[in-house]
Amino acid sequence: MTKRAKAGTLLELRQGARDDVPDGPSSQNSLPCNIYGLRGAEEILPKLDALQIRKVYLEVYRSGLVVPQSERERVRDFFVTRGYRVVGGIATVPGDDFGVPANVGLTWFNWQNPKTRADLIKVVTMAAKVFDDFIVDDFLCTGDQSAESEAARGERSWADYRRDLLTESAKAIGCFNSGARST
Repeated sequence: MTKRAKAGTLLELRQGARDDVPDGPSSQNSLPCNIYGLRGAEEILPKLDALQIRKVYLEVYRSGLVVPQSERERVRDFFVTRGYRVVGGIATVPGDDFGVPANVGLTWFNWQNPKTRADLIKVVTMAAKVFDDFIVDDFLCTGDQSAESEAARGERSWADYRRDLLTESAKAIGCFNSGARST
């Protein structure tokens, strides 16, 4: 059975300068907006235009669903040809046979497990072929207390261990540098 994504969108409303919005019809009182969504470009276009949204985040992975490259390119090009700025996005949560879930906490990854990193490296590398910019959703966290995490933690507090683990993991999978594009 093929897992299909719903045409979901999460509007991120942020107040501030309009430097990321090309010149066009707007007023001094308008609220600049960005949108973060998985799929459904054609259906949401009228809403984006009505809200004067000019930047779109396209999610490439969530909960075991990896959006195929052809679909990423099609949706990216759909928005780019209409004057939108497009950024890739990822929700770092486990699903199906993707990554290893944490044994404690919400639906987060066990970042200590090599499978988690290997799976995420594949997705980030694929996304880097399509997007120049990339955002990691706020699931970049863990509550895992598995035996492998306990051993890796050593004498550090859980807070120090997790900070170090997530910082190193994010660098290793290419989230904070341009290394993903070259691998």
